Amino acid sequence: MNKHFTIVFKLSIFFLSLAYASQASAALVYTDDNRRIESLQVGQNAYDPQTPVERPESNFGYWDTYSYYQVSDLQDAAFNATGRSSSYLNNDYFETHSFFDVNFNLTSASLINLTGNLSAFVEFNGSPAIASIDLYHDTTLLFSESVSQSQSCLSPDTGYLCLEEQASFSFNELLQAGNYRIVAAATSTNYFLGESYYSLNASISPTAVPLPASIYLLFTGLLSLFGLSKHSFNRRSKFE
Repeated sequence: MNKHFTIVFKLSIFFLSLAYASQASAALVYTDDNRRIESLQVGQNAYDPQTPVERPESNFGYWDTYSYYQVSDLQDAAFNATGRSSSYLNNDYFETHSFFDVNFNLTSASLINLTGNLSAFVEFNGSPAIASIDLYHDTTLLFSESVSQSQSCLSPDTGYLCLEEQASFSFNELLQAGNYRIVAAATSTNYFLGESYYSLNASISPTAVPLPASIYLLFTGLLSLFGLSKHSFNRRSKFE
């Protein structure tokens, strides 16, 4: 009986461990990396948002750009990013914009904890600086937050009239398995001086799901097999 019990016990542990491992494995799979920095300098052609000037050298990893226009990292069960834009006049006019744009797939229902901050600042009134974040499930917008400039201020550097706005955001929800896209953007088109910033941190935690019926059937079958082997052993013992 000891031999049969050992075999059945080891098989049971193996299959139950396999089932647990399949549930506990990371549910986050990155499918498209469109992180980028876009720029415009007066004298060039009109600004074209479809023409990136810088992308990561390799997809789905850590990226640190010049002048910290974006620092971002894509990890197994989390991602984070900070980005900024700037526009200013210094003999020539310049614009630089930052986009954290990533598609990912959740292989199972998972909890997402998404937090961060947005801010925007311009001197004088005119074209805006904007920071925003959007989360989509396929093409359905699940979460959106943005700031432009709504509060009057005085620039600490020049003493000029300015406008600014800041906001914090938090999104904690259970997301079903499927395809998702997250876009954080910092843009500025103010002719005098404009800046905008975003920061975000997200963690993905797969939720516990019931074991598949096949695992239950297999485990039940192994227990039945153990019962039969025990019964057979008892019958042999009576006749010995």
